[in-house]
Amino acid sequence: MAFEPVENVLFGRFANGVIEPLLNRTYVESIQITMAEAFDVSDRGAFYDRTGAIRDVVQNHMLQVLATVMANPPEGDGLSNWRDAKAQLVSSLTPLTPERVVRGQYEGYHDVQGVDRRSTVETYVALRLESDSWRWAGVPIVIRAGKCMPVTATEVAVRFRHPPRDLFGLAPAAAQERTTVPGLAGDRGHPHARGQEAGCRLGATDGGADLRPAAR
Repeated sequence: MAFEPVENVLFGRFANGVIEPLLNRTYVESIQITMAEAFDVSDRGAFYDRTGAIRDVVQNHMLQVLATVMANPPEGDGLSNWRDAKAQLVSSLTPLTPERVVRGQYEGYHDVQGVDRRSTVETYVALRLESDSWRWAGVPIVIRAGKCMPVTATEVAVRFRHPPRDLFGLAPAAAQERTTVPGLAGDRGHPHARGQEAGCRLGATDGGADLRPAAR
C-alpha cells in the first residue's frame, strides 16, 4: 500500500479540526478497511504460497492503515512520537480467534506455477478486530484483502452512529447508510450524509460523494 494514501489519512485527521473529535466510540459505529486487487498472484506463486494474504498485506500494510486511522494524536510537537502512538493502538487490539476470520482462495489458484496442489493458503481474508481501549472499546473493525476481486481498490470507511430518533422516516434506508470521512478513503475521501431532497417538503435524499472505492 503506497505511502501517499496513508499520509493523506494522517493529514486528513490532524490538519482538520472537525474530523478528529468525531473519531471515537461515541460517534463511530464501525470501521472497515478494504484492499481489493482484481489481478491474481501472477508469477509469484512460490512466494505467495508460503505467505498468503495475512502475512503479505494484513499484518503490515493494513495494520499500519488501521493504526493511522485510530491511534491517539502523538504527544508533543510534530510527528516524532507518532510511531509510539501507533504501537499503543496495535497493542490494544484483542487477540484474534478463528471464529472471527474468513479465509478463501480464488478459483484457479492451485494451477499457478509454484503453488502446492493441496495448498490451503488464503488469497482472500476477512477478519474482525476490536480495540480494548477507552477510545474505541466496542467498535468493530473489519479488514478485508483479496486477489481476483471485481475491482482493484483501497478504501477506509467509517460508519457513524445514527441519531437516536428517526424524525424524517428514513428507516429502513437509514440503517444502510454508509459514511466516509474526508482523507480516510485513499486520496479521494469525501463525507457522505443525509440531506433534504430538492423541491420536497422535509423529504430526504442521500448526499455527499460517490462512495465507490477509489481506484489505486
